Amino acid sequence: MFIKFFKMLVVLSFLFLTDCNEKSSGNENQESENQQPKDQIEITPGLTTLVAGGASVQFSALFKNAAGEVVKNVKFVWASDDPSVFTVDQNGLAKGIKVGIARVTATFESTVNSARVGVVSPNNGASAINIAGKASYEDKTFDENGFTGNIELKPVRKALIEIVAIDGFKTIATGASDAFGNFNITADNSGQRGGVYVRVVSKSDPADLSKLEIRNNPEDQSLYSFLSPGMDDSTATPFSANLNLSAKAGGAGGVFNLLDVFLDASEFVQQAGPCPAPNTACLLPMLTGYWERGSAEGTYFTSPQNEIFVLGGGGKGDADEYDDSVIIHEFGHFVLSQFSKDDSPGGSHALNENDQDIRLSWSEGWANFFSSAVRGTPIYVDTVEGGLGLSFNIEDYTTLPSSSLNTSALYTTSEIAVAGILWDLLDPINNNATDNDRIQLDFVKIWQTAMSFPSFSPATMETFWLQFEKNALTASFTTHFQTIMTGRKIELFPDTSVPASLNVATAHRTIYKNGNPDGDEDIIPLMVNKGLTYTIETFNLTNGADTLLTIKEGGTIVGQNDNASGLSFSNCSSTCPPNGRTNLASSVSFVWTGGDDVPLNAHIKHSSIAPPSAGRFGAYDIKLTSSQ
Repeated sequence: MFIKFFKMLVVLSFLFLTDCNEKSSGNENQESENQQPKDQIEITPGLTTLVAGGASVQFSALFKNAAGEVVKNVKFVWASDDPSVFTVDQNGLAKGIKVGIARVTATFESTVNSARVGVVSPNNGASAINIAGKASYEDKTFDENGFTGNIELKPVRKALIEIVAIDGFKTIATGASDAFGNFNITADNSGQRGGVYVRVVSKSDPADLSKLEIRNNPEDQSLYSFLSPGMDDSTATPFSANLNLSAKAGGAGGVFNLLDVFLDASEFVQQAGPCPAPNTACLLPMLTGYWERGSAEGTYFTSPQNEIFVLGGGGKGDADEYDDSVIIHEFGHFVLSQFSKDDSPGGSHALNENDQDIRLSWSEGWANFFSSAVRGTPIYVDTVEGGLGLSFNIEDYTTLPSSSLNTSALYTTSEIAVAGILWDLLDPINNNATDNDRIQLDFVKIWQTAMSFPSFSPATMETFWLQFEKNALTASFTTHFQTIMTGRKIELFPDTSVPASLNVATAHRTIYKNGNPDGDEDIIPLMVNKGLTYTIETFNLTNGADTLLTIKEGGTIVGQNDNASGLSFSNCSSTCPPNGRTNLASSVSFVWTGGDDVPLNAHIKHSSIAPPSAGRFGAYDIKLTSSQ
């Protein structure tokens, strides 16, 4: 058996958008699905094959205006983007010159469209073709100040590689690149006329544990690919050197950066077993990323569809295909949805908020942490067109260029506080004025804690703490974790001091009880005098607290209040108000008519009708005031 080795040095700067069955869409560099109707050119045939030195093929075109009406008597300008492969005259008559692939273009005024043209040999191809090479793409490097302006050539790892016969544009062999971008594939092209090319597809190796793909939009569902030039396998001419596929930044580079970053995150999770059964890898289902140049759709994750939409820059001056921090953040949501739980209602949120829905702060905090864990840095960067959009550090709670989040990154209701606490569990031990971190765990411990959330418990920082405390390997782990949380004013512990009584004064209390965190009820004796009007109220509620305040004379209720605001949030679901200092506070006013020696107590516990946005625990201040 005669095997030909095709090894060519080729640098590709063009991107084809294809469904990998070579069904032409007319214009393979498609624009955003959200654009307004516009003039169009339709080329016939849309996908065709010429024979080198053989008969000519006639192309024709139709011009349609934005209303979809055919405009007659239009004179098109025809061109071949590679006249060495085929030529075309101004009547649209094309003639094949040599084996290869190129495009025919029809232009009328400012409207242009193109179709792919393949040129084959008049002779059949070889029965065994071996093509080896390396696939790579250009990545845009960045630091905390945004893109550096440098380009890094990176391998296209573990991606689907296809050998395509130009005759019929038929896939005749498939393989995959390895962890270094290398591939080596043998194909049989003896059933077609000679001519083949290599296609690198925006889809992971089907045999790999990671199931990933990048498509243009949910309507077209087109995969991206970039292609090698055509190679004539009907001759015995030897080829030397290496097939090196490269893509220009901003086009194919962005697509394959998405695929590569998804792969980083997927492999990171696979190493965090056992998941969920002992001695098994954490294998995720197929994840589809959608990206389209010029699209304003994204960036977000959808469940249960398992899709991540990534901004393509349209209308917002923001494209995220090179923003690794943002991409892995969304992957973090995907991971939670598969192996843990994510109750987040979604919606807008800001870094300096510390009164968020506690479900949202956990979800976003986890995603920020996961992004840092995969990349190995606490710095999160989101670029925009022309510069830096956002950069922050979950280690020292700063945003760039120099503003501080220290005074706002507090409580379980802050996504940045949650992210920073999880990062402190992972990163090296440190003990200084800004980071009293005396614990260093591997990601497996943190990951397995998140996976162990009970189905009946909400997905919050509170639940993470309870599961960590339950599963901790040593008591020192829980002690150090408490220290980290306390630094962010998260008070998931019983009251450290209990006032003997409250007499026109203020006290600070927590809603938490060792052994039974949900069973805490604070009972505070009140010192009151007959004939005076009193108001007792909770305020400065933090960490998602929702208080129910009851005043009792012995066993008799003197007064009771849940929400002093008068609002009910128990059925708010995804439209709950912020966990502000007073939204869920309580207040009772009464005239004391009893004796001075009658026991009167304030009972405070978590409200049984708290909205899902609130926490199970929390902290509050309480005060008693009087008037004549």
